[in-house]
Amino acid sequence: MNLAVLSDDERAALVASREQVVEGFQQLMADRNFERAVSVGTGDRAEVVDRFAKVRGLFRTVLENNGGGTQ
Repeated sequence: MNLAVLSDDERAALVASREQVVEGFQQLMADRNFERAVSVGTGDRAEVVDRFAKVRGLFRTVLENNGGGTQ
């Protein structure tokens, strides 16, 4: 879902910045609540909304740090 709303240029920018994306995801996984949302709370609506929002925020941050932006 998060990737589907991005433009081709934004997706390409994320691929080009993959190290930052991976580092950001590792930081998210260090957050106990996020880790729980992706491992245990996979069917809970609130957990799904939370993890999508956090990944969307990660993508937005990476794009903004690299001169891009999200829709």
